[in-house]
Amino acid sequence: MSTATAPAPARVQRQRTAGWKKPDGAVYVGRGSKWGNPYRLGTTQVRTPALDGSMWEQEGRLGKRSGQWHGFVHPDGTVTSHLVQDAAPEQVVELYRRWVAGRPGLVDAVREQLAGRDLMCWCPLEQPCHADWLLDVANGDMPTASYLEPARRTLLICGFSFNALPSLHRSVVK
Repeated sequence: MSTATAPAPARVQRQRTAGWKKPDGAVYVGRGSKWGNPYRLGTTQVRTPALDGSMWEQEGRLGKRSGQWHGFVHPDGTVTSHLVQDAAPEQVVELYRRWVAGRPGLVDAVREQLAGRDLMCWCPLEQPCHADWLLDVANGDMPTASYLEPARRTLLICGFSFNALPSLHRSVVK
């Protein structure tokens, strides 16, 4: 007698095509939901290196153009230069992870409310998405603190190294 196991929860790309229906039990985790990523591709920027000397951090100053070097005047009067770039998908997901880390109890809520469910977002399946991270947290067996630790892998973009999340997307692009 064989025992069939239920398929592992997966990320589903939400669509607006005629006839498309969301899978039964799937949960929308995009913007507008309580699980939505506040960091958008194309509008979120990062600076390298970060002011604290790490590889990168979110650029919070408005009006900066991507691809340009900008000076930053520190409180002690020293000036450092930083490259401002649009955030890569991996960085947007890492910023989301950091955002969640600042909200006590949210990881527990992810585990309670999203475990065993397919998650829907608008992101293309071949690119990293915060829904992948949510799937790992909701269905993983690591301690909560492990999901909130900074990523340790490096991503190379335009000749500059950035911290990135380990293997966020489940699809393999060849």
